[in-house]
Amino acid sequence: MRIVRTIFLSLLAAFFVTAAVLLSIDGNLSRLTGWSHLRPGDNLFPGGKEVFDTVSWMRIQDADDMVECEKKPNGTWWVTKPYYDRMDPAMAQAIVMFSENAKIVDSLPLNNIVRGSMREFGVESSPLHFTLKSQDKEDGRATTRARFTLGSRVPWYVMTEDAQSKQMLPGETVYLRTPFYGRDKRIHVVTLGEILRVFQSGMAHVRDHRPLLFHEKNVKEITIEQDGRKLVVGLDSTGNKWRILSPLSLAADEAAVMKLIVDLQKLSADKISEPQDMPIPREAKDRATKVTLAFRGKEAPVTLSLFLPEATEANSHVTHGLATVSDRDAVFQIPLKSTTHEEKGEVKVDRVGMRDLPLTLSELRSRSFTDIVPDNVVRMSLSKEGMRYPLLLQYIPGEELGRVEAKWLYSADRKPFRDADMAQVSELLAALSHLPVAGFATDPLSESGDSSTDAARFGLNAPAYTLMVAMRPCTERARLFGRDVPLVKDKAVRTYVFRRMKHGNTGVWYGKELGKPSVYEMSSKAMGAFSSDPLVWEHKKLLSFLTYQVKHLGISKLPRSGEARMETLDTTYDYLDESWKATKDGEDVSAKLNPHRASFYLKTLQEMNVRMWLDSEDEEALKALETPLCRITLDLEIEEAPDMVVIDAEKRGGPQDASDEDVDRALRDAAMGNLPKRKESYTIELAPSSVLSGKNGYFYGRISGRKELFTLPLNTVQVLFSDLMEH
Repeated sequence: MRIVRTIFLSLLAAFFVTAAVLLSIDGNLSRLTGWSHLRPGDNLFPGGKEVFDTVSWMRIQDADDMVECEKKPNGTWWVTKPYYDRMDPAMAQAIVMFSENAKIVDSLPLNNIVRGSMREFGVESSPLHFTLKSQDKEDGRATTRARFTLGSRVPWYVMTEDAQSKQMLPGETVYLRTPFYGRDKRIHVVTLGEILRVFQSGMAHVRDHRPLLFHEKNVKEITIEQDGRKLVVGLDSTGNKWRILSPLSLAADEAAVMKLIVDLQKLSADKISEPQDMPIPREAKDRATKVTLAFRGKEAPVTLSLFLPEATEANSHVTHGLATVSDRDAVFQIPLKSTTHEEKGEVKVDRVGMRDLPLTLSELRSRSFTDIVPDNVVRMSLSKEGMRYPLLLQYIPGEELGRVEAKWLYSADRKPFRDADMAQVSELLAALSHLPVAGFATDPLSESGDSSTDAARFGLNAPAYTLMVAMRPCTERARLFGRDVPLVKDKAVRTYVFRRMKHGNTGVWYGKELGKPSVYEMSSKAMGAFSSDPLVWEHKKLLSFLTYQVKHLGISKLPRSGEARMETLDTTYDYLDESWKATKDGEDVSAKLNPHRASFYLKTLQEMNVRMWLDSEDEEALKALETPLCRITLDLEIEEAPDMVVIDAEKRGGPQDASDEDVDRALRDAAMGNLPKRKESYTIELAPSSVLSGKNGYFYGRISGRKELFTLPLNTVQVLFSDLMEH
């Protein structure tokens, strides 16, 4: 009896020792106890997302190779055996996601299967073995979370929820065997996910074929070294805009810099080799292009070295270049040319080629002529070759509380300032700040740079146009060491020069900013905004009046019957009761006048803008206006409202002695309308031009009090020729 008890205790002790060994190895007692109650719809492995997010080690093995991988604290996976290199993030994610989400569809008992037909399941003929573990942060003990052998696809689809659309879609299934439950000898059919897709090439793509792995928003500086030059692109002090920092301080092309960053992310190798298996030739190292990325925070900089073959006829058959990266001990073979496809009329890039990376100054610098912000411009001066005096433009700020709109004024030939055409001013500012240049005429890094020799070569030492721009000065000030100083340095005047040079039968506009190192080829569209003609800058509004100021509106036009004598309609308007009276050739026709048409006619006159101002000597316009088809007369009565109420208190020793009664009387007179009035009259004549159809059709016109002529668009003319009478 004592012997039996001893044997029983020995076996029990052996069982617990075995369980403790298994627990210390992978923390999984299921290998000893087994579990045969897996039902369709159950997760293959327990724990869910919370458990599988802690997975930090995995082993992958096929018939020929075996790799072990570890997850670093920053979340990236690295292969640690048999070599040390970064793992493909997509592959690591696919393995973990499959282990977390695989669900049982069906199970096939091994005892009912003839072993000779096992090849069709793939779990013995072409298996992939996986083991996933997580490590306890406190005691360091490793716990197995999943262990399985992946077979081949099953011709069986099940409805599964799509992770993105959350819709139920048909999903593939796969054969699988797992020793996670020790005595479970069955082959299971489980939902597939993405795991087989990333293993289409077997173990070849366990290594990340992308040389670089980073988040684009973390990049703060890019240094490019090639052909003995160093180009530095970095974020400005605000951290929002990219600039060329070295060798020159220039604005960068935001789109081009972002394209470079995205292309570096997408750069992918067709093959990865060990350095000893693919040595870099010495001549290739001498021609290497180095791209160094610096990141925000504590992330260390990374340098990508590109070794491109020389662009010679002997190398025309070469399709790949070599590359290395500072944080990986590997050599990458990367295609030289990008591969693309067309989708909905647009060319989409499938693979980025090494030669297509934008790495030069001309590709990364801004293609805008200047970085002027239109809202900051307050004065401009435009001079043309041969002009005696420049054209001046002055910004007048508005006032929101007083509902006073901001506007621009212009002055030509030293004449008084007049309202400028806001559209023309906006076009000029847009040409400076938004329109891209056609190209770069000089290389600012060449030996000559942008010296006076370059300026003379493009005619900019004797420019056709000179534009001076004054920016809004700083208005915010502060006390520093007892002194009043601006918070931001006042902005200096910026000067731009332009010249058109002939090249054969064509001409090219060149421009540059004085003091800056670049000569640009200007687009013709941008140069169209540079005009020294005062009529171009004249405000397009023909009349400015208020409705209550109208006392008489007369319209004379030739009748449709073709008679040479004009018919005249005279109208008067009462603003208080909004009523119209009309006479036609001395006869009262008020009853036949349509008041709505008359009010719309008057509103058209108020809002009417000319299509274009013409010189007073324009022969074609003068000839047409000898026999006008329409004549409009407008009589206004305008109150002379003073800027302030003036109290006549000289008899009492000065304004300070003005009594309250004097002030009240002056304010009462202003409120009652007892203000001086002046009368203004305008006569407008209209005659047809030679273009009377289409969107570009127009009439000639002139107005009394101005020597300049003008043109009106046809849609406005149609209103002015409309009939105000009811028939």
